[in-house]
Order: sequence, then C-alpha cells, then structure tokens
Amino acid sequence: MPGGPRTTPEGPLAWHDGGNGWSLAVLARSLRDGVLVCWVSNHAYRKGKWNFEDLAETLTQGIADRARVRG
Repeated sequence: MPGGPRTTPEGPLAWHDGGNGWSLAVLARSLRDGVLVCWVSNHAYRKGKWNFEDLAETLTQGIADRARVRG
C-alpha cells in the first residue's frame, strides 16, 4: 500500500507507510470523517504464512471500520 490519497468505499483515505524490511507501520486518516488509524508490527512478514505489506490496505480499512462502529 504505497503512501498517498486513495479512494475507498468509505471515501478518500490519506496514509503513509514505512518499514525497514522486517517491521511495518501505517498511519491513515479518513478525509470524510476524520477517523485516524495507526498500527505497527515488529514483523512485516512470515515466510510462507503472511505478509503485512500485502494485507496493509485490508487491515487498515478493517481497523477504521471498527473505530467508526465504536465511535
């Protein structure tokens, strides 16, 4: 999920992500309703199991959706 604006079903989303080959962090903000998501993992991937770089958009959107329901 490269950084920058993105259109989602919930409206525009701005984010920045980064890591160092073994960790990953994402900061995202919904431009429609201001929901802010920040998550960090100390392992970006597990060989043959999962890769958070591939899952980052889905994970971030899921966290934002939960924040909207609880907010």
